[in-house]
Amino acid sequence: MLTHRGSELLLKLGEECILSSIVEIYEKLAFLPSMGLPMHIDLAGITDIDFCGIQVLLSLKKEFRNKNLPLHFESPSVICLKALEQLGLKSDFEEGSPHGQA
Repeated sequence: MLTHRGSELLLKLGEECILSSIVEIYEKLAFLPSMGLPMHIDLAGITDIDFCGIQVLLSLKKEFRNKNLPLHFESPSVICLKALEQLGLKSDFEEGSPHGQA
């Protein structure tokens, strides 16, 4: 669900961020950089994530960075954190790190 939080956008992702739902997720996310607003993506509701889902999020972060727009990943679920740790990508999603922001 996409909502406004002041002058920024907040997107709460659903439970699945996996290969079988990746087209739907990408279609929801692809237009966001063109809105020209800072973005926060809430990862708290994710109960299933795989490499494809993580790749889409990293791709989105790169698109925001290319447009000089901030993108923050918030409240990653335990499942999300475990997947990120296994792939060695946890620092890319942490707030306050040079990688955690686009």
